[in-house]
Amino acid sequence: MMSSALIVAAAGEGRRMKKEIRKQYLPLRGKPLLARTLSGFAGWCDKFSRIIVVIPPGDEDYFEEGIIPQIPAGLEKRIEMAAGGTSRQESVNRGLKRLNDDIDYVFIHDGARPFFSEELMEGLFEAVRRWGAATAATPVKDTIKQKNNKGLVENTLDRDKLVAVQTPQAFSCDLIKTAHRRAAGKKFPDDASLVEEMGREVRIVRGNFDNIKLTTPLDLKLAEAILAGRQGEDFEWRADS
Repeated sequence: MMSSALIVAAAGEGRRMKKEIRKQYLPLRGKPLLARTLSGFAGWCDKFSRIIVVIPPGDEDYFEEGIIPQIPAGLEKRIEMAAGGTSRQESVNRGLKRLNDDIDYVFIHDGARPFFSEELMEGLFEAVRRWGAATAATPVKDTIKQKNNKGLVENTLDRDKLVAVQTPQAFSCDLIKTAHRRAAGKKFPDDASLVEEMGREVRIVRGNFDNIKLTTPLDLKLAEAILAGRQGEDFEWRADS
């Protein structure tokens, strides 16, 4: 029987959120953002033999007292903590090093991205088993132009060939571990990029547009609106709040 593990990257400082506390702990309609993200995996407990949440060093007590009580009962039995590094790439690698050879597939997800869908997860499981590497992504809505170092337009890219990458991303365990080892000393924007650097193909699975990563205060307001809609509640948008 194939076994899978989940790594949730939640060790960032979230400086662009411009809040006094780390963005992964900010309340999202009464529940910490990270708790909402983790709660989304409650229905997938039977798929993941291990769930590793990578958090900032020193936040272990807060995670135990402020996050664990906010997630569905039973999910906490699968969760274990790992101390993050100075970059997301290093943090994910630290999570990978905790996995043994009995894990076949690894899913990697951003702790500040709470709105992934069930359809997306199903698509990723199917894709990673078939191709060994897969990422969530959505079509690009805007026209994208490439600029030069003088701030001038250099080229207009073909929008039909562009996607906006999301997480989760999924890989065979051996592949992503090898990719991280080979990437030592180099910086990549996401885990799929490490695999691409090896010359391996990464399958695109259609994501959902509301699967946003909360980075700025505006993202937090948008997330509140998305969550209110999912809960069937009205939401009053206040730009000054």
